[in-house]
Parts: sequence; C-alpha cells; structure tokens
Amino acid sequence: MALPTLKTSATTEELSLLHKRLRDIGYNEANIAQLLGRFDISELNGKEYPSYIWRCDRDTSELAKAVALFLLGRASDRPRVTELLGADLVSVLERCGILVEFRGAMVSLPVVFPCLDKLFFTDQWVGTGNQEPGKVYELGTDSYALARVTPRRNVEKALDLCTGSGLHAIFSAAAGAKSQAVDINPRALHYTEFNALLNGVEVQNHLGDLYNSVKGQTFDLITANPPFVPSPDPNVLIHRSAGETGEEVPEKLVAGLSKHLEPGGLFSMILDHPMYEGETYLERLERWLGADKGWGIATLTFHELTPANYIMGHLSGVETYDETFRNYLESYLRLGIKSMRFANVFIRRLQDANAPNWKVDQRCNWPNISLVPQVEEWLDCQATYRDPQWRPDPDWTPNLSPNYKCLWRDWTHSRGVLEMADDNWLQPEPLNEQEAELLFQMKPGTRSISELQQSWDDEHAFLQALRGLGIRRALTPFSPRKD
Repeated sequence: MALPTLKTSATTEELSLLHKRLRDIGYNEANIAQLLGRFDISELNGKEYPSYIWRCDRDTSELAKAVALFLLGRASDRPRVTELLGADLVSVLERCGILVEFRGAMVSLPVVFPCLDKLFFTDQWVGTGNQEPGKVYELGTDSYALARVTPRRNVEKALDLCTGSGLHAIFSAAAGAKSQAVDINPRALHYTEFNALLNGVEVQNHLGDLYNSVKGQTFDLITANPPFVPSPDPNVLIHRSAGETGEEVPEKLVAGLSKHLEPGGLFSMILDHPMYEGETYLERLERWLGADKGWGIATLTFHELTPANYIMGHLSGVETYDETFRNYLESYLRLGIKSMRFANVFIRRLQDANAPNWKVDQRCNWPNISLVPQVEEWLDCQATYRDPQWRPDPDWTPNLSPNYKCLWRDWTHSRGVLEMADDNWLQPEPLNEQEAELLFQMKPGTRSISELQQSWDDEHAFLQALRGLGIRRALTPFSPRKD
C-alpha cells in the first residue's frame, strides 16, 4: 500500500474534536497498554498483532474500538465509525485524508499515538520489516523515552533534529519556545506540520541534514532521536542506522554543540550506544565535544544487552536470518563492541566556560510515565554540587529529600545504601563512609551547616560528603551558592 498523504485541510479547532473524543474515551498510554496487555504502549510488537486484535475484539468498550481503528489499522463500516466518532469528526478526518472508505469499509491510513497529553499521527507501524523509503517512524521506545525525560523549563529557542513526526519539536513549542524542526525526509516534515496543527502550536520546519539548515543559530534546547543501530549493511534505511558503529550521526550532533548550544543550554538525545573496552561512553562524548572545560555530560541508562540479544531484536522480517545475524555479530565483535546500552544523553553547556567538565552515568528503571521533574532535579543537582565554586551557606539548614525512604549502613559503617521512595525511578550509587555518616547526623530541618561541621575535623571531607549527598538528590532544597 502506498504511504498516505495527510492534508492540512482543517483548522486546529476542527481537529480539537479528535482530541476531545479520544480523551473522553481514555485513549492514553496507560489505558492502551492495559488493554493490549503491555507494560507500556512503546512495547508494541508486530509479532503480537493478532493478540492485540483479539483483545480489542473481545472488549466492547469505545476505547477498544478506537484502538482497533486508529492504532491497529482495523477497518470498520461507516455506521460504526460514525457512532464512535460523530459525523462532524468523521467529515474532518476524511477531508484530511486520514479516514478513507473503500468497498464499504472505512480505515485510518495513518495511526494515532498518544504521548503525555498530546496526539501524533505517523505511518502504520505494523509491517514485515521491509519499510518503504520515506516512511515516517512510529512512536517507539526511544520516542517515548526522550519525551518523558527531557526538561523544557524556561526554554526560549528550541531545535529538534531528525524530527520524524515532530513529536519533540511540538513539545518544545507547547512549552513556549520558538521551535524549529529538521529532517532529511520531506514526508516527516509534512507530518510535523500536520501534528503541529493538530496540537495547536507553531513549528518552523527545515528540509536538510542536521545543523546545515540552522547555520549561525544558537538554541537553549536541542533534542535528537537520531539513527543509531550499528549495521554492517550499507542498504539499511537511514532512519535506523548510522554506519557500522551506529555513531556517525550521534558524533556529528555532539560535535556541533559548541556552535549551536547557548551557555546554560541543554542537549538531550536518545539512542542505543556501543560499549567498548578501554574508553567509557562518557569519555567518548567528551572527545566528540573536543573540550575538557565548560561542559556537563550525563547519561541516563535504562538497560544493557549483549551483542547477540541486541541483534536479535533488530532483525525482524529479515529473509536470510541466519546469514544476516552472523554478519551483524561478526561486525560487532570485529569492532570490539562488548554490549549495547539504551540511554538518554544530556549535555549542558556550563555558564562558566572555564569550569572543568563533569561526567556522570545514572541508572534508571524504564519509565512508563513522565520523569521530567525528577530528571530536571537530577541535572540541577549535578550542575549545583559539581560546581567547584559552590560553597554552602553556613546558615542553611538542609532537609532530607523525599526521594528516599531511609538509609541503610553495613556493620562497620563503611558504606551506606539509600532506599528509594516508591515514586523515585533514579537509582543512586552507594554512599561512602563520610557521606553515610553525614546523612546519619542530619536531623531534618534542625541543624545548620555550621552546626553540622563542628563535629568534623576535616572541612574538605565535610564539603565533599555534602556534595556527594547533593549529587544523589538526598538533600532538599538546594543550598544557595555562596561564591
């Protein structure tokens, strides 16, 4: 089937009928995942498509009917679609080329993915693995992860590279930023235009390759969901792979930050990345930046796979499976890839260009909800407590953070472990002896910094312990910085 062409033949007000109707019947990530028997909507798997159809067929709710129509591509007759959506909305969607009728059956040519409080059209996600050139990528695990962890506080100018359906450019625009989107696929920009109209925001679109379309411009926020799958096959579609190592495009994105990211600005990129012996991924990011001062580099790591397990997850629909699997595995081993990690990269340009770089990797359970407030707090903690100029106000009375339930220490009190609160997804590293002791001494809201320090012989050790607790988000609120 030919790829659909959406028509911007409706107003935002008319398309708001779709928002209202789908919201009224509970068309959101959590409800759809529950209906289809998944932990998260991002886990949809083409091999399980018959199971999803079966679940919708045995469920008589309006949600099940909408999921079958808009997410699974199931045809229905006009009376049933009209009963579900209303005649006015059906007319709007037909005018836009979304709903079409053929031989008495009505079908939605693109699919509709909910993400947080918005809706996004993409091309159909169910296929054989041989995707047509120009296909606009569906919302997958990477799309949802980037949306759920990227802070957009006080952003005035935003850029989204490899924009696809325009998801991240639209979230930036909705946060109040002047938002621009770049993609080399003209169909992607057409979807971005339509999805911006659907969600009532404005996005400036550019057809081009990465930063080439925005030369000379700088931004407070740059987001990217680039191709990243290491592939020895040069014919793999460009939206999926970036060369044999998978890092050609990510390296260009990071290398361009010195020209395009404002001081204080944030770069947020989701990807799978290879792990090698001898150089950490944080060191590789720093090398791509080409600077050892003025940058904060952080990765939020969700999970890690062996090369074999990773390859098996990316060869769906391949006819010569055994041969292709062997070629991929031999390529990974030849390159020295020890494992593949799924992570979000954050790079902040520090206000002080002469401050030494800091680098940190944070582990996180895979989220099926928005973690933006927690990630924002985590990044702020890194920037605050890793700043070599930071000093606590002597009158500051630190409180213990609600991010943790309690502190556990071993018998010798040489190390401590923070037990996470139920709503805390970010897993902290163990505390050393000094950090655990300082946290033990703190009575919430009762002792000032100057009082706490009196029991410490070494001022430097005290400060380092305090920094360690701050970096782990164990203290709140932040201490005012005293230069």
